[in-house]
Amino acid sequence: MNNRTLAICLIVGGACMLGLVAVAFLAGALFYSDSVPVSAGPGPIVAAGPVVTRNQVAPTPVPPPSPVPATPQPPQRSPYPEPDETIGRPLAPKHLAPEGTQFPQDSVAVAVVPWDKAAGYVGQQVVVEGKIVHTHLSREVCFLNFDREWKDKFYIVVYKEAFGAWPASPEKHFLNKTIQIRGEVSTFKGNPQVRVRSGKQITIIESKKEAAAG
Repeated sequence: MNNRTLAICLIVGGACMLGLVAVAFLAGALFYSDSVPVSAGPGPIVAAGPVVTRNQVAPTPVPPPSPVPATPQPPQRSPYPEPDETIGRPLAPKHLAPEGTQFPQDSVAVAVVPWDKAAGYVGQQVVVEGKIVHTHLSREVCFLNFDREWKDKFYIVVYKEAFGAWPASPEKHFLNKTIQIRGEVSTFKGNPQVRVRSGKQITIIESKKEAAAG
């Protein structure tokens, strides 16, 4: 083999080697581009989300849950009608004091009835008026009567705990006096009565006839 033939063989062999190197480089570049995301600019490569290859399907984004609207509450209104308001039905009454409020007994307005009509008010708070004409003192109570024939008639029973409320014992202090007695009318053995446990329940008054006579 002469020198010319040898040179041609070397040139052809070198070209083949360069072609193989180029093919290997291109194959590696294509594989690398499928598995690594390309950065939008200079600097380190940062993945913006999950890596998706050509053979994978991107996940469908899930929208955030919608907020639940609050249930509207009816507006609170006054029980009194507004100006130019047409009232179709009665409005609920407005309590001036909370339910269950206890008021002092002498601050509540009650009916004033004569003693001989008190039997018709059993179970009610009333003010009974009349003149005491007969009394009787026992060990524990004092009876005040509006009639000398006191049986089966309305009377007052004063308990011992209230005796000290007056300057004299009740059978003497109220005899022949016109009084008003405040309390609930109850019955004992069918007879109407008012029980007195406080001196504030009885008030001595001057009747119109007594005032005119004086």
